[in-house]
Amino acid sequence: MADFYDPYMRVKLENGTGMDWKSVDDAPFVLEGFYWRKPGGEFRRMPHCPLPPGVEAHAPQTAGGQLRFKTDSAKIMLRAAVRTRDNDADIMTYGRIGFDIYCGAPGVARYAGVTHINFDTVRSFAAEYCTTLFSAPEGRRRMREFTINFPLYAQVDRLEIGFEPGAEFAAPSPRVCDRPIVWYGTSITQGCCASRPGMATANIVSRLLNRPVLNFGFAGSGKGEPEVAEVLAEIGSPAMFLLDYDANTTEEELETTLPEFIRILRKRHPETPVMTISRLPFPADFPFDPEDSFEENTRRRREIHRLNLFRLREAGDRNIHFIDGCSLYGEDFTECSSDNCHSSDLGFYRTAHALAPELRRILEA
Repeated sequence: MADFYDPYMRVKLENGTGMDWKSVDDAPFVLEGFYWRKPGGEFRRMPHCPLPPGVEAHAPQTAGGQLRFKTDSAKIMLRAAVRTRDNDADIMTYGRIGFDIYCGAPGVARYAGVTHINFDTVRSFAAEYCTTLFSAPEGRRRMREFTINFPLYAQVDRLEIGFEPGAEFAAPSPRVCDRPIVWYGTSITQGCCASRPGMATANIVSRLLNRPVLNFGFAGSGKGEPEVAEVLAEIGSPAMFLLDYDANTTEEELETTLPEFIRILRKRHPETPVMTISRLPFPADFPFDPEDSFEENTRRRREIHRLNLFRLREAGDRNIHFIDGCSLYGEDFTECSSDNCHSSDLGFYRTAHALAPELRRILEA
């Protein structure tokens, strides 16, 4: 029977025959995003230790993972086995369980491909797939630089990268600084509803600043718990802490947890910049009728952050900072939401481009 749909949407099965397959731990690849991982270990964002149940549930999900390298292979394939959890949010398949790839040096890298997944390989909340991730025009071989972004909402149980036989490899370009930005927050931080991994705010910021970013967004579960602060404080020589968990808490919880979370971080990192970010605006915050005022809850949350900033500054902490989340989307902020809560790709893009100059100013001070 003839096919009457867009042929580009037809995903063929591939097996990778004839490719040389490599592990992420092979030299000279650089793997980022998994601070506690040892070579050959599982791809996990948090160490195995007592954690709040929600954080433990999302810790194996690989948001923020990146593999960086140079190669002259004109074709790059990927085969993986992934698992995910049920989630009521409309997380797009590529963002949830797929990988994407960027080609180019820092500052000029651009999106170059995504894992096209044949749903014959998907069973419930697990998938195994083999797919071409990058193919150069006319098969032209020359040395190029690549960054592969990991799935945002999947546990990666197995991963191999395939290259043409005889391909050469080199280390990626150096980062501006190898000290990571540590970003703690919500499902929006994790990247919920991004169309593909490279569109999550943390990954965009990593590209804009040419710095590693550790993504500790935990959907519905980043609530400012002190035991999580203790774990994040173990990270050696972070460039900055971003605390972006406002939307997962009540106002009362935020007022209590925010100063305590910072106090725990300050025990080990007294001089590291800490930035807190108030909740991004939801479409429901918009006054549809002229006589309505902006959502009072949003004002109160912003004030909690500001009072926390003033108290710490008065106590002598000069490396505490605050950004109003309502300033990050722009005036037409309702266009930046996908489901009345989580960001759309436009929202992720605008947030990253609004944050990056402020982060750069603080990091380069």
